[in-house]
Amino acid sequence: MEIKRDLIADLAICDAATEGPWRREHGCECEVFSGTDMYPSVITVSGDDMSYVVISAENERFILESREGWPHAIRRAVAAEERCDSLIEHVVDVDEAFNDYKYRAETAEAEVAKLDALLQRMGNEIGYAKYYAERDAMLPTIARIDNALRELVADE
Repeated sequence: MEIKRDLIADLAICDAATEGPWRREHGCECEVFSGTDMYPSVITVSGDDMSYVVISAENERFILESREGWPHAIRRAVAAEERCDSLIEHVVDVDEAFNDYKYRAETAEAEVAKLDALLQRMGNEIGYAKYYAERDAMLPTIARIDNALRELVADE
């Protein structure tokens, strides 16, 4: 497993080096300059055999650390982009599923409302049926009472 570099510390190393962009110029010596004329040369190589090198400690550290730091940071950035793409795909899938469930819930709510109305009508019909059943059950009694009253009236 690769040990993660401290990218914040690597950034501090980059920031401590001479500002860029750097450019290379050839003359009697080989020099790498920063992008502005305000800064001295970043690296100067001179001498008959080009063996004399002048470089600040910060720039030297930048060059040395960048050999390991850049590939490391780039690998992490690529992995982060891949993970981000994967998460975006997952979010899209979740969003589609959410919209599907939302549609199903709205459809179910509409069906529940229809069933509630149907149950209300059925309840009313059951109430009417009970009323008529009780009334029909009492009809013989009402008829007997009616006959008894008629007999009483007729006897008078």
